[in-house]
Amino acid sequence: MITTKTYAFVFGLVLLFSLDIRAQVYELSNPLTPSSNKLAEESLGGFLGIGPNWAGGTHYVECDSCDFQDGTATGFTIGGIYQRKAMTNLYFGLMLSIDVMNINSSYREIESIDVSKFSDISNDPTPVNIEFRHEAQMNLSYIGLAPFLAYYPTNWLTLRVAPKISLPIYNNLVHTKTPTSKTVFVNNVEGRLRFTEDDTIVQDSEVSEVTSPLISSDFSLLFNLTPGERSTFSLGYTQNVPFTQTSSFGDNFTINSWRLFVEFKFLIQKKYEKISN
Repeated sequence: MITTKTYAFVFGLVLLFSLDIRAQVYELSNPLTPSSNKLAEESLGGFLGIGPNWAGGTHYVECDSCDFQDGTATGFTIGGIYQRKAMTNLYFGLMLSIDVMNINSSYREIESIDVSKFSDISNDPTPVNIEFRHEAQMNLSYIGLAPFLAYYPTNWLTLRVAPKISLPIYNNLVHTKTPTSKTVFVNNVEGRLRFTEDDTIVQDSEVSEVTSPLISSDFSLLFNLTPGERSTFSLGYTQNVPFTQTSSFGDNFTINSWRLFVEFKFLIQKKYEKISN
């Protein structure tokens, strides 16, 4: 897995090469040379993103020796953004987001059970080896606050870094255990297993020892399709890098994510004002 240092190095390298790009000259448009002065002095907007979540490390459940790894799921992010110019090509601001960081993970194991409790194939206690599929569905939602710095080497490109503090607002964990086949043989006699919902649900509770607050950082690259004086519509990619464990009830358990997102910002204050003589 790519480390946090790798993400920071790549982002810094892109930023370093971008500094060689000629700085924008902020002047009014004319018919021959389109103005590079297209970014609002102050703007407000929102964003919506979708992308994968994936687990690092191991997370535990209440069942002994039931350890889950390599969980994945589709995640979502929605939020608002405020941005203001600090100096030429450099902006600062604040993002408020709701992040859905669910993951699903599973594994299989063979367990010996008393088949007489789950079928009519035998009335006497009869141990039979059955393959079970263990699945853990972890649902986590956070509210995140992220101050940021954004650099515009050109109007159509944005590089942004945003340290992020997230607080969990919802969490739930459902651990189920179901047989991979409902057919069982005892002394060459075929039978059917009967498992009720109560038999298959091992745990349905909150996630244990969730870290709060969760510290991470977003590294983002945006392509500004319509950089204008009044509004900007952008397509972007953001990588979230966690600096703290998602839950201490595990072994270095973290949830990583990236998002493809759309972002729209509209004018609060223009970049320049007309000065009358």
